[in-house]
Amino acid sequence: MTTLNYQVSQSSDDAESYLDLDSNVIYNDTANTYAINAAVAPTRTHGYRFQNVAVAQGTTITSASIDFYGSKAGTTDTKTTIYGEDADNSATFSSSSGPHARTKTTATGEISLGPFAFPTPQWFVNFDVTDIVQEIVNRGSWSSGNAMSIILEKNTSAFLQSITCYNYDYSTNVYGMKLEINFTSADTSSINIGDAWKSIDGMQINIGDVWKTVAGAQINIGDAWKTISI
Repeated sequence: MTTLNYQVSQSSDDAESYLDLDSNVIYNDTANTYAINAAVAPTRTHGYRFQNVAVAQGTTITSASIDFYGSKAGTTDTKTTIYGEDADNSATFSSSSGPHARTKTTATGEISLGPFAFPTPQWFVNFDVTDIVQEIVNRGSWSSGNAMSIILEKNTSAFLQSITCYNYDYSTNVYGMKLEINFTSADTSSINIGDAWKSIDGMQINIGDVWKTVAGAQINIGDAWKTISI
């Protein structure tokens, strides 16, 4: 199992944006905190970008989660919808490309905090984004080392308590949102051909400097099927 940990690492990688009642873009990426799920209109959208995500295209994600540092003053339930940006390589946020303008993933998650107050700032952890990360890395042009973004939007089904979420710009720049991704690395098994072991590299093997494609549990070399021993 491989575990990767990321954290928002620059000011423009967490931001708030929305259209006001006159359809003007309101954008902010320098606030110390954002009020997630605030009971105001119009709905605010918040984005959090993670750079250099070292997951190969199509990798099966075992689990993924986000953590944020914040507080909750009231005792009303909180439910905030989590999306990802449906993009191959998410760009940092700007006034012309804020979180509200990004295309969202079909997959969603939820930040759900019960009817309790958390007045003292603390880390809220392990909000599931597995399906979101999987949808992003399954994109055809996703590549290891690209950036991905998480997007939060208020659940509008009922009045719900807001959360004060601390950002990268707060204090010593250590309270930005965190992302953890877990996956199982591809197996580098081998096959035996003529009493010589040949390594499998992904879905192919190299024999005599020629790449041969693995077909099921066997490969065809010189019109002879050789069984893969795993």
